[in-house]
Amino acid sequence: MSDLRERLQDLYKKKRVVGLSAEDAERLPDYLENSGLKFRFFVGDLIRRNAKGSVESLISAAATGSEEVRRSAVHLLGKICRELNDKRQAEIAETIETSLKDPDPKVRRNAAIALGDLKGPKVIGSLAETLSAEPFEWVRSSMILALGQIGGPKSATILERVNAKSDLEDEALTKARDRVAVFEVGESKRLDAFPEEREIELRSAPGLEDILCAEFVEISGREPKVVQTGSARVTVQELDSLGQVRTWREWLIPVGERDLADRSEAGFAHAGLELLVEGLETFVAIYGKQEHVSRYRIEVRGRETSHESRRKLIKHWVVDLEGRYPDFANSPSHYEAELRLQRAKTKASLYLKLTCEADTRFDYRVADVPAAMQPATAAGVVRLACPQKGASRVLDPFCGRGTLLFGRAHSGMPVGELVGCDVSGNAISAAQANRDPSTRANLSFLRGDGCSIRLEGRFDELISNLPYGIRTGSHDKNVDVYHTFIDRLPEWMNDGASITLVTQEMDLMKDLFSRSNHLSLSKVHRIDTGGLQPGVFVGMFRN
Repeated sequence: MSDLRERLQDLYKKKRVVGLSAEDAERLPDYLENSGLKFRFFVGDLIRRNAKGSVESLISAAATGSEEVRRSAVHLLGKICRELNDKRQAEIAETIETSLKDPDPKVRRNAAIALGDLKGPKVIGSLAETLSAEPFEWVRSSMILALGQIGGPKSATILERVNAKSDLEDEALTKARDRVAVFEVGESKRLDAFPEEREIELRSAPGLEDILCAEFVEISGREPKVVQTGSARVTVQELDSLGQVRTWREWLIPVGERDLADRSEAGFAHAGLELLVEGLETFVAIYGKQEHVSRYRIEVRGRETSHESRRKLIKHWVVDLEGRYPDFANSPSHYEAELRLQRAKTKASLYLKLTCEADTRFDYRVADVPAAMQPATAAGVVRLACPQKGASRVLDPFCGRGTLLFGRAHSGMPVGELVGCDVSGNAISAAQANRDPSTRANLSFLRGDGCSIRLEGRFDELISNLPYGIRTGSHDKNVDVYHTFIDRLPEWMNDGASITLVTQEMDLMKDLFSRSNHLSLSKVHRIDTGGLQPGVFVGMFRN
């Protein structure tokens, strides 16, 4: 036991989430107790990585462990359940369902959250039974939300009978009832064009706004203007080109803005209501009067407004809007338009997002893995890479779910064969599930370590999102991995091959390019991928 603890402490210090032997994985739940919070989180990550080996002891811990262990065990069982076979999933669901009656309220709350995430209709009766007996409002609200997540007529009937006993429960009940409600959808609102020309704002990953503008000009002939990092505006009427441009993450309609001479909550409440009215009027101007109730969601962003203030403001605005616009209803879970209020210190702005306009550009994605690159960002990286003009063989030795290879396949440039490999079996399974039948590209995915796998033939392009050493691994491990990877390039690449590498390890990659006799660096482009600012290194391989 002490030997394993020492190894776990060493892995924790190095921030390495690795595969363990079946014997060690089975003992991991023992370390969910009497340790620091950060270390327990680390053990939890190891359990998720080694789910098959840990599940038996985790099920036991959920039933017989201390309060602290039971809380963690139930939470983790909910996280790993879908990764296991049907028999194990049924066993886990039964264990979590039993935990709804645990004497500890935090265990009961974690069980309700897990069952809601799993969405198994068989547990609706158990949730209803424990909800009726639950004394704590913060546990009851989680049970209410779980019924909403599971959905279906049975959940809807139960939720209609629930009487909220606090503001927290009332908010949960509103969300849950909205989730299970059956709405009259009406005819499809799919737009081919606005009634008249209108300005839209295109959002990309920060750092890729110029790439977005160049692609939009190429496809539509209209040139957007960058307004800030990650955002560009353009006036359009026809909308067909939006479905062909792959580098935007979302597009919004700028509705209006108000100066906040009065910076108090009352001042923002007044300005916000005026803007929301303009937002609904804009929706009507685009779609006309509808035969059914149109549903919206209000989103408030900005550091100037606390979470509690957001809740109170939205409640106030909804009451006012319902009186003015009986043909509209606030529906946080099922909505055709998002009214997004952005609050800054001296200004409030409103954007309208038409969520009823389906984005089908990346419909091939049916499976995901943690920390995967967003596909619109991948499309921008591919354009930065300047793909080879001839039919090429393309390699990604750290492919994850294959996002960069799918982006290359849809880039519009000719391509012969695309090969991805990854050490993670879950990632390769996701990539294979995401194989896109709409493209004729020859895609293949292999499981194996990118530093040791044997590949047939040579490649004309290499494009890869390298390990960052943040979620798993470490900088020290990256040093070894990166050096080994670079050393293997002469084995894989044709002379003149293009090399595009995305990494957070800026200094390490610059050093490797400068020391290599086979690599020349053309450019380094910084982008933002949700809090991280990796560099995109674009260069060439020479034998």
